[in-house]
Amino acid sequence: MKLVTPTRVAGARVAAKGRRGTLQVVAATTPQFKSTKHHQRSRPKKTRPSEKRKGATKYEELPPPPPEYEVVSAKGKSSDE
Repeated sequence: MKLVTPTRVAGARVAAKGRRGTLQVVAATTPQFKSTKHHQRSRPKKTRPSEKRKGATKYEELPPPPPEYEVVSAKGKSSDE
């Protein structure tokens, strides 16, 4: 039996003839998408006119945050003394 080995060429397809037909060797592999590119491609698209007219959600304004420090008395007794 005669073995046929294809020569390797980067990025090119090489055909090797054998008994059972043609063997296709692909040197490059399929690259994986990075996460950002994948999420951009697979995100839900707005296709209906009702979806396209929707804007950003309007929320009511938040109340002011509580103060970080609250002075209880100016001449308070300290527990350190």
